[in-house]
Amino acid sequence: MGNTIVTATVIDQSGQTASCVFTVSILDPSNHCLCGNGRVDPSEQCEINQVGAATCVSLGFPLGGVLDCTDCRYDTSRCAVCGDNRVDGTEVCDGTNMNSQSCLTIPGGYTDGTLACNPACTGYDVSGCTQCGNNIRQGTEECDGTDLNGKTCTILLGSSSGGGSLSCSSQCRFNTSACVVPVVTVPSSGLIIEHQTLGIHVKATGFASDRKVTVTLTDGIGHSKVYTGISLALPAGSLDATLQAPSPLAPSNNWKVSVKGETTLFVAYSGVFVVRAL
Repeated sequence: MGNTIVTATVIDQSGQTASCVFTVSILDPSNHCLCGNGRVDPSEQCEINQVGAATCVSLGFPLGGVLDCTDCRYDTSRCAVCGDNRVDGTEVCDGTNMNSQSCLTIPGGYTDGTLACNPACTGYDVSGCTQCGNNIRQGTEECDGTDLNGKTCTILLGSSSGGGSLSCSSQCRFNTSACVVPVVTVPSSGLIIEHQTLGIHVKATGFASDRKVTVTLTDGIGHSKVYTGISLALPAGSLDATLQAPSPLAPSNNWKVSVKGETTLFVAYSGVFVVRAL
């Protein structure tokens, strides 16, 4: 909106002319008449490609960005706003937008993990990145070098491990190949054992951390017998013993064998076999 000087020339039917000068008030609330004339008029903030000294920072966007001019008004749509998942201005990253970076591509020698952006969008949060091989378990690593996170073969494999050496792979994953899983050998399933003559032959290996074991014979109808303090034979951690089942016995019973060491939590059960009294 503004005032414009207008000069008008009038010609009558006889050809006579007359000129006059007057002031016209232009009513233009939307500024369409003046916007785009290449000059920042008093009613305008800017012109196309002309924002003057104004910047995103001066308009309250500390991370900068690109200030545009739309309809001769400041357009801050390209100014950086942390949290909109768009990397603008001096932002290093924004929300879930890592600016095409990952734990593997940023400096630090990280070998795995999940990269994040800090709350201010000024840098990366590397707490989820890992460096396999530095003996410090991080992020999604199961272990790292000598850092086994307090785990052992027995803890990791539950009661099925009799010991051995747990280690960590070059990918920072547990390596259980050197863990010892005890094995108990008893008569084959379905075999008839005449215990008063032959007894029940029980073999076991993998109890290297124990000097003695406890063997329990149990049937399916409430009979059981426990042999405690059976010394292990050579090689270390092995058992080779012939044990009689307890009496009384029904004509046939389904028996199972369990072996437990002093420190080994492992309990091994055989398949079902038959014990028959003579």
